[in-house]
Amino acid sequence: MLLPACSKSNEKLPSQEQISVADIPVIINTEGPKFDGSLFQLEKNLSLGIDDGNPEWQIFNRYISAEIGKDGILYLMNMPGYTVYIVSPEGELLGQFGGRGSGPGEFELPTRMFWLEDIQELWINDMRLARVSRFTSDGDLIDTINYARHRYEWDRLQYLGNGRFLGQKLDGASSRAEKTNHYGFLDEGFSWEMDFLSLPGQKNYQSREGGWSPLPFSGMPQVECQSNGRIVVGRPYEKRLYYYDNRGVLNLIIEHEWDAPKVLEQEKRAWMEDIRNRPNPVDPSFLAKVQLPEQRPSFVSIRLDDGGRVWIQRSRSGLSTDRRMYLFDVFDVDGEWLGTQTLDFIPLMFHSDCVYQLITSQEHGPRFVRYKMLPLHQGLGD
Repeated sequence: MLLPACSKSNEKLPSQEQISVADIPVIINTEGPKFDGSLFQLEKNLSLGIDDGNPEWQIFNRYISAEIGKDGILYLMNMPGYTVYIVSPEGELLGQFGGRGSGPGEFELPTRMFWLEDIQELWINDMRLARVSRFTSDGDLIDTINYARHRYEWDRLQYLGNGRFLGQKLDGASSRAEKTNHYGFLDEGFSWEMDFLSLPGQKNYQSREGGWSPLPFSGMPQVECQSNGRIVVGRPYEKRLYYYDNRGVLNLIIEHEWDAPKVLEQEKRAWMEDIRNRPNPVDPSFLAKVQLPEQRPSFVSIRLDDGGRVWIQRSRSGLSTDRRMYLFDVFDVDGEWLGTQTLDFIPLMFHSDCVYQLITSQEHGPRFVRYKMLPLHQGLGD
C-alpha cells in the first residue's frame, strides 16, 4: 500500500518547557501535540482464527498469552490447555510444546512468557509451581529455575536485559485491597535484589531512599519497561509520567495536562441527573447538554512499543456514545507528546512497527490479528 507524500507542514514546532526539580529534569508539554490528526494508518497483514479458514489448531480459547521471538517468530499459548504454538511470521505452524501438568516443560498457572533476545531463549513463569522454565527457540526445555515460595506469589515479570528482571509480588493482609504491592529487581536466578517501590493497598507509598522522595505521589501506578531497560511509571489521575533507568534511579519526569478531577466531577453530576430522569437511558441530546468528552482526560493504562514510544490509553467516559473506540496519547522516547491515535481495539502488544490484536467472539472463538503501523507524518517512524 502506498501512502501520499507527507509534508513538514503537518509537524508543529515543539511545545515544551523544561524545568528542574531536585536536579531531575521535568519536561512540560504546554500546548498541543507535535502532529495533527492520526499518527498511523493500520494495514492488516496477518489473521489467525477459524473465521479466516485456518487449520483446527487455530481454534484458540478466549485467553491467549503471546510473545515474539527471533526473526518475528510468534509464541501463542492457548489457555486453559497451556499448549504453546510456534508460528512463523506468515502464520504457518512450526511446532508446539508444553501442556497442562507439573512435569518438566508443563504448566499449571503460567502468567508470563518473555523472549530474552540477548541469550535467544524463551522463559515462561508459572506462578502456581513457583518456577520459570527455560526453552530454546524451537521449544526444547533447557532447564527450570525454582524460586522461593512465600505467602505472596510473583504477579508479573518484565525483562530488563543483562539477566535482570523487574518483578511484582504481594504480601500482607488476606484482603487483596490491603496487601502491599512490591516492585523490585531480580537477578537471573530470581533472587530479589532490592525493592524499587512498595505500595500498601491504595494508600500513599514510599520507595527506597533516593527514588521517589523528590516527587512522591499516591495511588496504584502503572509500571512498564522499555526495550532499552528504562522503566516508565504513571498513575491515572496524575499529570506526570516518571522515567527511571534500569537501576531504579529517577532521571526524567514528563508533565501532561489531563485535568481529570474536574471532568470526573462533571461526569458524576451528569450521571446523578441522568439517574433522576430514568428509566430512559442517556441519549445524544443529554450528552451534548453536559458537554463531556467521549474520552476522559485521565488514563487507564500504559503500553510501550519497541520504538521507545509510550502509549497512554485514556479512560472512556461513562457517557460515551461509542463503546468500541479507544483513544491513546502517544509520547516519544524523550517524553514529547506526538499526538493521539484512535483504535477500535486495545493492543495486545507491539513489535517491529506492528500492533497485535486479540478479537474475542462467543460464536466463532477468538482471532489473533497483526497490523502494520504506517506512519502518516514524516519523522514519526525514525
